Amino acid sequence: MWQSGSSGSSRKTRVCSGIAPHLWPSFSRHPLRVSDPISAKIPRCGDKALVTRFQASASSSEPAKPMELRELYPLTEFVEEGKLAVDNTHQIKFREYGNPGASQTALFLHGGPGAACFPNHARFFDPERYRIVLLDQRGCGGSTPRGCTVDNDTWQLISDLEALRVDRNVDAWDVVLGGSWGVTLAMAYAQEHPDRVKAMVLRGVCLMRRKEVHWLFGPDGG
Repeated sequence: MWQSGSSGSSRKTRVCSGIAPHLWPSFSRHPLRVSDPISAKIPRCGDKALVTRFQASASSSEPAKPMELRELYPLTEFVEEGKLAVDNTHQIKFREYGNPGASQTALFLHGGPGAACFPNHARFFDPERYRIVLLDQRGCGGSTPRGCTVDNDTWQLISDLEALRVDRNVDAWDVVLGGSWGVTLAMAYAQEHPDRVKAMVLRGVCLMRRKEVHWLFGPDGG
């Protein structure tokens, strides 16, 4: 998780891959020990690994216990939807879920690039506690024109997120949740507008570096 420093102070940030806020307790219940061979590869925030232990220690004779999974929050109907014209070509589609009067606002960023948002993405957040905003990025999902790559790059997507924030009357996003390409966009947005992001949850971390693109799409990759 990434979290901003307090207002008016020097900013301290931290980045780890993670999961939605309501699931953190179950993933920190059995942290990896420092002595574990793979623990050096685990991203850490402070001195606690944010990764569940999926296998028994090599020194243990007992089989690993299955991890207790938690359900996502119930599926709810969206409370508002619309399209926002961000230039002369593109209109981005957004939907809001959850509690319109909630004090906390969450933004979900889908992967791809080129994927879209779906109702299940809103289920990462408690609909009673959060106002939840989902958007289809330029050329994706319900945004128009679909599949258009003209005037469609990272910096323009960052500009879209700011335009959406202003249009939705949000002072700062309390949580930005991104996965895969959504991680890249979330971090780029937070770098450009650090005062508009209070916290981030990043899963399936991908920064679109050359080696990551090669691993994803190259002949010798995954």
